[in-house]
Formats: sequence, C-alpha cells, structure tokens
Amino acid sequence: MSEPHAPETGGRSVAILLAAAAIVAALLGARAGLLASDATSGWADAVIQEQKRGASLIADLNRVYVQEASQAFTVMAARAWATELRTAVDAADPAVALALAPEVRVAETIAQVSEEGAQQVAIVADPRYRLPAGGYDLGRYLADLRIATQEDPPIDPDATTAAADRASERSAQLLALAVVAAIALLVGAQAQAWQRRRRPLLIAGWAILAVAALPGLVIGLAP
Repeated sequence: MSEPHAPETGGRSVAILLAAAAIVAALLGARAGLLASDATSGWADAVIQEQKRGASLIADLNRVYVQEASQAFTVMAARAWATELRTAVDAADPAVALALAPEVRVAETIAQVSEEGAQQVAIVADPRYRLPAGGYDLGRYLADLRIATQEDPPIDPDATTAAADRASERSAQLLALAVVAAIALLVGAQAQAWQRRRRPLLIAGWAILAVAALPGLVIGLAP
C-alpha cells in the first residue's frame, strides 16, 4: 500500500529541497547586495574623511607656520636684537655706552611692544613653547593644535576603508555561497526529472545546500 505513495513522497522531498535552495540563494544574494552597498558607502565616506583630514591639516599648518610663526619670529627678532645690543653696550666704553643708550631703550621698547602685541598668539603667550635658546617649538605647538582641533570622535579614514574592505570581502563570499545554493537547486531539479536517481541526488542536494547555508549564516550575521 505504501508503493503508490513513494513517488508522491519523493516529489514532496524534491519540492522542499527546491524551495529551501531557492530561499537560501535569495537570502544569500540579498545579504551580499546589502554588504556590497555598505562597502561602496564606506569607501565614499573614507574619501570624504580623508579630504576633511587633509583640509584640517592644511589649516593647522597655515595657522602655525604662516600666521602665528611670522608673529613669533617678529617677537623673537626684536627680543634678540635688544638683548644683543644691551650686551654690546654693557661691554663698551662708557662714552660709547652713553651714546648707544637711547638706541638700546628703543630696541627694548620695540621688543616689549612686539611681545605684548602678540599675546593673543598662543605660541608666544604660552611658555611651554619657548626654547632655551630663545626660539619657539613649532613642532610641539602643531602637535598640540592637531589634538585640540580634531573631531570627536576622531576622523579615521583608514579604519573606514578597512571596514568597507571587510564588507566587500564578505559580500563576495556570500555571492559565492549563493552560487553553491543555486547548484543545490539545480541538483534538486535533476532529482525531479530522474526518479531512479532521486534519492542520491536528494542527498547530494541537501549536502550542497548545507555547505552554502551554514557558512552563509555565519558570514551573513557576523558584525
């Protein structure tokens, strides 16, 4: 009595395999598409972040080496000239020192006015950036400025690119597994046509589908 139901049972098994393979292939393909879209968006964001980081660096370099360094150099030059002139006068004969006294006072006044006028410049006003020899530590000031002006959270185009690369790699893996699921679908179709070989084809089809579905589940759900 079970004999007549064997083809029906086998046909149901084939239908289940075909449906499962189609669903798995569709899900893998859809997830691969989403990851590919994430990768494309990530690469675009990385380019924008790199441009913003470059623009920020140029702005900081311009502020340190063009704007503030020129004012600091003016203060340093005036201070150095007043110091050297005072040293020379102190070592000169009294008559020479008396003749040069007005020039010394002028040089010291210029140095004082220059320094007072540049107090809004951080590199001049902050003693941390003064070097023992009398100059200014522009490198340290630039490093501190870069920390102070960076965005929160910091822009990291390298990390964004790496994340996009990982999404692209996962997308390619899922597409490959979708092809494997499509092969399981093809095997199921062959099982539908070849009743004599239906059982081994069904076993092969489910095995192939498992090869696609299990890794696909892991890759697709990975963070």
